[in-house]
Amino acid sequence: MRFIAFIAFVCVLCASSTSALAPHPWRRTGVRPERLRAQIRRGELDRPSRIGPSPAFPAPPARWIEQPLDHHDTSGMDARTWRQRYFLNDRWFKNRDDLETNADDATDPPLAFLCVGGEGPAPTPDVVTTGGVHCALMCQMAKDRGALIVALEHRFYGASQPTGDLSLQSLRFLSSTQALADAAALITSINAQYGGPMRWVSFGGSYPGMVASWLRLKFPHLVHAAVASSAPVQAQLEMRGYDEVVGDALAEADVGGSPACVDNVVKAFARVSDLLATPAGFLPPAGLIPGRVLGPAPGPPPAPASPPDSANSMARSSD
Repeated sequence: MRFIAFIAFVCVLCASSTSALAPHPWRRTGVRPERLRAQIRRGELDRPSRIGPSPAFPAPPARWIEQPLDHHDTSGMDARTWRQRYFLNDRWFKNRDDLETNADDATDPPLAFLCVGGEGPAPTPDVVTTGGVHCALMCQMAKDRGALIVALEHRFYGASQPTGDLSLQSLRFLSSTQALADAAALITSINAQYGGPMRWVSFGGSYPGMVASWLRLKFPHLVHAAVASSAPVQAQLEMRGYDEVVGDALAEADVGGSPACVDNVVKAFARVSDLLATPAGFLPPAGLIPGRVLGPAPGPPPAPASPPDSANSMARSSD
């Protein structure tokens, strides 16, 4: 019921008319983001971010960590595991032996930066060298401060497919709480690989930014700080600031939008809201196969979840 109520809330929220919202700042001031628009026209935003470093070395290969399918199973009946993809760059990393002692003649723990995945295309290996859209600043800071760089792909995204399908039975394992537990397990595993606890800082934008901040709140013994960009960690009813920004983006011609696009989106969400108001509206359309809507995952899929053998453990990872 809570899931249904959430869907209904999102539909009502998004169906609100953009004309009733307060004007965007550029409309109030008359100043448009001309530099950004010029970059879009020239196609510069399709290139790697200029904020992050431009390393003269190849991006590192993917690594894999074995994770429980259900971190919250307390019965011990579900021992299935799966392999989650992550990337790691230690080229600029200053480990314990490389750090200087502080005023107390002690050494602070090494720095480690975690780029949280989710909401968007699957990460590419250069996410730990240039940082991409959300983590470019992270990579620059890591180079300046000697931090280890790690990027974790969110479960059910890209090549990190726990079950190999998107059925409703499988998608019950897709949640932010499971994602948080995945990240905590990875941090624990990498700490062990590098000789002990490190000062972890999680980075992310939008939904990954929410996960980054929740990591700090839920696992303060593991995560030292978090950088959450454009993260609606305090979502609210009638969130007009969000509605306004999305409405303006959908109407922006330079990114393929138009007023007609906004109108179609409003009508679509209104239609979904009407459907959710009746029991029949919850039934999938004829011919629609649940779990096949999004198509197959890109790239070669890893082995689906299976019972681990006696040598496997939650914190084991491999190149």
